[in-house]
Amino acid sequence: RGPLAADGDAAKLDPKLRALRGCRLVLTTDISDEARARLRRLDVVAVTSLAGQPVASAVTAVQDALRRPPRWLRLALQHDRRPPTASAVTRRCAP
Repeated sequence: RGPLAADGDAAKLDPKLRALRGCRLVLTTDISDEARARLRRLDVVAVTSLAGQPVASAVTAVQDALRRPPRWLRLALQHDRRPPTASAVTRRCAP
């Protein structure tokens, strides 16, 4: 819905990508190859494995995964110099 609704129009990506600057993870149900590549250039990892879960459950899953990070979380945290913490991940992804 609205002017930025997903419809395959790549021009709509720019405002969405600007809004995501500074995030490390984006939880999404679906993403195009182009959008995924552009997010990676911004050091943002698109996560589809948590699709459909309520936000609170997804955040809990991310926090639990910090003990033994899956590939998507290792990618998101690889640029950090300090040890990962649950608050660091959720802070980066908060709107």
